[in-house]
Amino acid sequence: MDVLWQERLFGKQLTDCSGSKPDTETVEALTDVETVGVYFSFANINLQSDDFRNKLKELYRRLNTSDGSTKRLEIVQVVLWANNDVYSDFEGSHRDSLVDLPWFAMPFSEIDLK
Repeated sequence: MDVLWQERLFGKQLTDCSGSKPDTETVEALTDVETVGVYFSFANINLQSDDFRNKLKELYRRLNTSDGSTKRLEIVQVVLWANNDVYSDFEGSHRDSLVDLPWFAMPFSEIDLK
């Protein structure tokens, strides 16, 4: 079986940032979605002052509040590191940057794909 575009871009599993599921199959998460957005971010920025992220969360919620069976927008967040000189607890920073977001993210372990 051919690898689908979703897996080629994001790997086999996605992290559910909302915390409602541990991991989700990438193809399952991105099936029946009208638009898939890729959000590149940094793990070690001040998340309280991230206006773009806050506006994106608002847009995501507004677009996906309909009762239709097709989701209008799904986001896959790709977390990078702004300071590569500090190697302490990258995985913890990655996890902290995703707490309570309504979308999915590439797992920390998918470093090569990122």
